Amino acid sequence: FHVASDSLGQPVISRPFFNVSANANDADPRALPFVMSGAANDSFLTRLMGAEANFKYNVTGRPSDEGLALMLFTGPRWIRLDERYQSRDFSQDLPAGTGESRNFSDSITCYNEFIGGQVGGTLRWRWDRLSLDMTAKLAVGQNFQTMKAFGRAVQTDDPTGVALVNNEGLYVQSTNSGNHDTQHVSIVPEVAMNVGFFLTENFRFSVGAGGFNMSNALRPSAVLDRRIEVQAQGIPTSNPARRFQQTDFWAEWVSFGFEFMY
Repeated sequence: FHVASDSLGQPVISRPFFNVSANANDADPRALPFVMSGAANDSFLTRLMGAEANFKYNVTGRPSDEGLALMLFTGPRWIRLDERYQSRDFSQDLPAGTGESRNFSDSITCYNEFIGGQVGGTLRWRWDRLSLDMTAKLAVGQNFQTMKAFGRAVQTDDPTGVALVNNEGLYVQSTNSGNHDTQHVSIVPEVAMNVGFFLTENFRFSVGAGGFNMSNALRPSAVLDRRIEVQAQGIPTSNPARRFQQTDFWAEWVSFGFEFMY
């Protein structure tokens, strides 16, 4: 997301927050008409990876046989979820070059590494070369979590070029910055459905869709604290606070694949 004012500071651009000192909603301006021009940039990155290894048991015989077939499985499962929220803002006093310019940035990255075991089953119905699979899984394990939060503000005197650097942004300040670890037990249910076509008796092409939910996930949207104490420099504050609020992560997908059975 990106929004910027024109050279006259229009329209108004600001970052919302809750002012703890005033006990009211407030805003930190980035652009004000005829006072300052500026821009606000937000980015959000999600990366999901996983792996599993299962021992399967064919309850009703070979999975490539026509009719109904039931397969049960169990094994270890690994899931890695990385998410990052980042904001980069700029503001400059008007007329440009006569006052100060300011750069602000906040970065909150959450890492979730799930390691556990799972059980599940697949019900397959085959008619001639066509097949329909319905799969359900349930995984339980430990979710090892890391939060990295960093802020930065650079204030530059435009006529002289002298810059002051502070390792605090808006949502990330000394009260909640740094690297922090925690862990929780997560439950991961998953369902999927696939339609397949047997190219040979042992080789099948399939297309399908599925989804899963991971409980007790650490995500930037849940740990970001909008409560900020506005105080004079040098006065200790306790907000924004370091939070490890847990939430759910949902994922849905479409899949294509080949399967070899023997």
